[in-house]
Amino acid sequence: MNVVLLVSAVITMIVVLNNIISIEKKKPSSMGKEIKQTLHMMPWGLLLLGCLILIPFEVWVLTGSSNDWDGVYIVAATFIMTLILCYAYYYKRKQL
Repeated sequence: MNVVLLVSAVITMIVVLNNIISIEKKKPSSMGKEIKQTLHMMPWGLLLLGCLILIPFEVWVLTGSSNDWDGVYIVAATFIMTLILCYAYYYKRKQL
């Protein structure tokens, strides 16, 4: 079950990033349209934040749910790796 949640969180993160990029590529012509565009991106950003929290947690559960320092290292390393991969994917897709 935890593997399914981890895979679904990663797929959700990729879909959310693609949606955010597609919204950002539209250039608003007025201030009102820019505000509407920003408000349209906010729920996607919250979903992305949820994925960034869920992925390290699921990796921690899959590695044994250690409550010692090795658990802290696993969560921190997974979070940093998830952030790096998220920004790398965002940057590469944004350039296309």
